[in-house]
Amino acid sequence: TSLALMNLLLSAHALGLGASAMTGPLVAVHRLREILRVPAQWGLVALVPIGYAAEVPRPTDRKPTGAVVRYL
Repeated sequence: TSLALMNLLLSAHALGLGASAMTGPLVAVHRLREILRVPAQWGLVALVPIGYAAEVPRPTDRKPTGAVVRYL
């Protein structure tokens, strides 16, 4: 599932779409099944909203690689 999700996110990005994998909403999985009409035999593992951004966000500041990676 995680590999399929990764490919979905990368494909959306390649098409100029914004997307984000979310698992937090699954705390309400029973209600989500009703709203989305998900068959009982299917499992929900993540929600992925996809769309065009209303604005281009500013890039986030990142630490240098050497500050977060250590090779042993």
